[in-house]
Amino acid sequence: MRRTAESDPLVVTIMSYKDAELDPESESTYECFDCGTVVSTTSPNACPKCGAEMRNRRTPIE
Repeated sequence: MRRTAESDPLVVTIMSYKDAELDPESESTYECFDCGTVVSTTSPNACPKCGAEMRNRRTPIE
Protein backbone atom coordinates (compact mmCIF):
# COMPACT_ATOMS: atom_id res chain seq x y z
CA MET A 1 0.00 0.00 0.00
CA ARG A 2 1.41 3.31 -1.04
CA ARG A 3 0.14 6.86 -1.11
CA THR A 4 1.56 9.50 -3.41
CA ALA A 5 0.59 12.35 -1.10
CA GLU A 6 -0.71 12.64 2.43
CA SER A 7 -4.09 13.84 1.11
CA ASP A 8 -4.59 10.82 -1.20
CA PRO A 9 -7.03 8.25 0.20
CA LEU A 10 -5.70 4.86 1.19
CA VAL A 11 -7.53 2.10 -0.69
CA VAL A 12 -7.38 -1.47 0.55
CA THR A 13 -8.91 -4.31 -1.45
CA ILE A 14 -9.60 -7.60 0.29
CA MET A 15 -10.30 -10.60 -1.90
CA SER A 16 -11.18 -14.08 -0.79
CA TYR A 17 -10.32 -17.07 -2.93
CA LYS A 18 -13.02 -19.14 -1.21
CA ASP A 19 -16.00 -17.14 -2.43
CA ALA A 20 -17.85 -18.22 -5.55
CA GLU A 21 -18.47 -15.51 -8.10
CA LEU A 22 -22.06 -14.36 -8.05
CA ASP A 23 -23.85 -13.70 -11.30
CA PRO A 24 -27.62 -13.91 -10.77
CA GLU A 25 -28.24 -14.36 -14.49
CA SER A 26 -26.03 -17.46 -14.97
CA GLU A 27 -26.74 -20.99 -13.85
CA SER A 28 -24.62 -22.68 -11.21
CA THR A 29 -24.53 -26.20 -9.78
CA TYR A 30 -26.20 -26.72 -6.40
CA GLU A 31 -26.19 -29.80 -4.16
CA CYS A 32 -28.73 -30.84 -1.52
CA PHE A 33 -27.35 -31.09 2.03
CA ASP A 34 -29.68 -34.03 2.86
CA CYS A 35 -30.16 -36.30 -0.14
CA GLY A 36 -27.27 -35.22 -2.40
CA THR A 37 -29.41 -34.26 -5.40
CA VAL A 38 -27.47 -32.05 -7.83
CA VAL A 39 -29.24 -29.42 -9.95
CA SER A 40 -28.14 -26.62 -12.28
CA THR A 41 -30.19 -23.47 -11.81
CA THR A 42 -29.87 -19.74 -11.17
CA SER A 43 -31.07 -19.84 -7.55
CA PRO A 44 -32.77 -22.81 -5.93
CA ASN A 45 -35.19 -22.20 -3.07
CA ALA A 46 -35.05 -25.80 -1.84
CA CYS A 47 -34.19 -29.28 -3.08
CA PRO A 48 -36.76 -30.39 -5.67
CA LYS A 49 -36.57 -33.96 -4.36
CA CYS A 50 -36.75 -33.59 -0.55
CA GLY A 51 -37.22 -29.85 0.14
CA ALA A 52 -33.98 -29.42 2.14
CA GLU A 53 -31.44 -26.59 1.87
CA MET A 54 -29.14 -26.43 -1.16
CA ARG A 55 -25.50 -25.26 -1.37
CA ASN A 56 -23.53 -23.86 -4.28
CA ARG A 57 -20.96 -26.56 -5.17
CA ARG A 58 -18.40 -23.91 -6.18
CA THR A 59 -18.21 -22.69 -2.57
CA PRO A 60 -15.98 -24.82 -0.30
CA ILE A 61 -17.54 -26.32 2.84
CA GLU A 62 -14.49 -25.44 4.98
